[in-house]
Amino acid sequence: MEQLKFMENGLLSLLKNVIARINNELLLFAIIAFIFIAIYPNCSFWISVIYLISALTYFLIKILDKKEVNDYLEEFSNLMKNSSWRREIINDKEVYFSNKNNFYQIEIGSIKRDFTEDFTRVYPDDSGSWLKPVYLKFQEVIVKEIPFISCDGGRIFIPLPEVSIENKVRFFQYKENSLEYKLAKIIGKFYIYKTIEEVSKKSGIKIIK
Repeated sequence: MEQLKFMENGLLSLLKNVIARINNELLLFAIIAFIFIAIYPNCSFWISVIYLISALTYFLIKILDKKEVNDYLEEFSNLMKNSSWRREIINDKEVYFSNKNNFYQIEIGSIKRDFTEDFTRVYPDDSGSWLKPVYLKFQEVIVKEIPFISCDGGRIFIPLPEVSIENKVRFFQYKENSLEYKLAKIIGKFYIYKTIEEVSKKSGIKIIK
């Protein structure tokens, strides 16, 4: 009896370690299934069936979740292009609401970390730049996080551009039809440069149509 209890405790400890250390869900399912098959070899067929059904169900849910997120992002893209947005300060947070659908929100994150790159050093305050997250939310649920950069001591606020390499030369770029570029038109700060296009020109960031 004590030996059985010891084995059960050992099995529970093993499962806890496996769950804590393994991030790949499919591998986790497989390991759990093999453990149960080792314990109950006479039930290996039904354990395998349950494993396959569980794995299939899990991945169907993941696919549906991904489709749902893509649907939200597509609607965000449409609203950024076709809706006006209003700015409010809520609990010390800067939040933008779509005037067509209040469920769609843009929130400026409060966390920031130091950031410097070639395109941030072209301004008078060349050391005053940092990275902040911007959250696209639907009914307070984060759909996507997009990094933005504050430059020139906070006077300029633009999306983090993509890095590309052409002929072994590194450069920064925005895609004109991207969420980031559309988002900059709503929440961006451009100081004396007025537009994202003029800031990009000053920063040496290419705009790809």
